[in-house]
Amino acid sequence: MLTDFFAYNSFSHLKLKVDSLIPYGFTKTAEKIYDYQVSILDNQFILTVSISPSEKINTTIIDAQTKEEYTLYKNQSATGAFVSSIRKSVIEQLDLIVASCFETTPVFQTADSQSIINYVQEHYQTNLEFLWKQFPNDAVLRRSDSKKWYAALMKIPATKIGLDSDKLVEILDIRMDPDLLINKIDNNQIFPGYHMNKKHWVSILLNGQNNLETVYSYIDASYELAK
Repeated sequence: MLTDFFAYNSFSHLKLKVDSLIPYGFTKTAEKIYDYQVSILDNQFILTVSISPSEKINTTIIDAQTKEEYTLYKNQSATGAFVSSIRKSVIEQLDLIVASCFETTPVFQTADSQSIINYVQEHYQTNLEFLWKQFPNDAVLRRSDSKKWYAALMKIPATKIGLDSDKLVEILDIRMDPDLLINKIDNNQIFPGYHMNKKHWVSILLNGQNNLETVYSYIDASYELAK
């Protein structure tokens, strides 16, 4: 389920089931774009969801009375109850479309990653958020109250953390107390935080050689640090 409207277009972990679009209610245009229309917010607006041949998803909202396009919901700086209700309605429709017309292709496939994903869902009710279209292998986890990140899962070339290999590896970035961090980095399983402040973050290599209970304790500590 999507939790952030501005992350909805990062569907790299989903595979489109094209044959399901027409039965769902989409129509195919001459440009091979699939469009779906639905009324939202008590028929005040008409939402059009468009899926391009490249599987990019776009949304358009038209005011049912004035027939003018409403675009404020796409402005990240726009806040307030009304624009939030618009975004919520769009997310609800996108969730329904994803459930019926897409299938999951997990980005993170190691046993360690899957265990960590299950752990944070069970203990903190948080899900991976894929925030950047240009970085489809990067996902963050954040507290629901402070909105601060307490962890990030990434798939990167091993050379990025100093290993002598070009193969893709999965890592977990977490916050760690600076006094503890100094003694935990071994550049074998635990590394200075990749793409993070190296005084406060570490990267853990998820290659099946971790004691997961220890990793969970690190996650718990990181969650507290993100208050």
